[in-house]
Amino acid sequence: MKKFLMVAAGAAALTATPAMATDTVSITPTATVAPTCTLQAGVRNSPSLGSATNFIGYDPATQTTTTTTAVSEVDLSVAGPRLLTSLTIRCNTINATATFSTTNDFKLKNGASEIPYSLSFNNQTFQTTTTTGTLSSTGGPGGSGFGRSLNFILASAINPINVAPGTYDDTITVTVAPSV
Repeated sequence: MKKFLMVAAGAAALTATPAMATDTVSITPTATVAPTCTLQAGVRNSPSLGSATNFIGYDPATQTTTTTTAVSEVDLSVAGPRLLTSLTIRCNTINATATFSTTNDFKLKNGASEIPYSLSFNNQTFQTTTTTGTLSSTGGPGGSGFGRSLNFILASAINPINVAPGTYDDTITVTVAPSV
């Protein structure tokens, strides 16, 4: 019997698998996408060219921003709102803030001569140095964005005999930012 136990113990030792330790790691990839907006403007060239436009700002075809300035000639002989540009705003948030500022405090200037004007956008009219408005329903992530008109408004038509000759100008800056 002793021999049998020794043989059985020896056979068990030969067939036993040694215990192995296991290690496990977990990897979690992460990425952060910041809230962002893009702005494209279809700037009307001049009243004499009708609806011809220059597109500036974000180009959805190339997904880049290239030209960011353009000139739009305004007709001083007509009072009331006139289309200056069509803005297309795309954000990965539902809401955004648009800020409008001008170099000459909402005045076309030629030296010391000035012609005051106002702008209207998203049912708001303004004529102060910097104006901010909240925009809703920008389309959110992957949306096509939304378009709004930016209108140039003269309080009354300008009679050329009453103003100095020359080129009158101002620079309007439009900035959009996501609202989270």
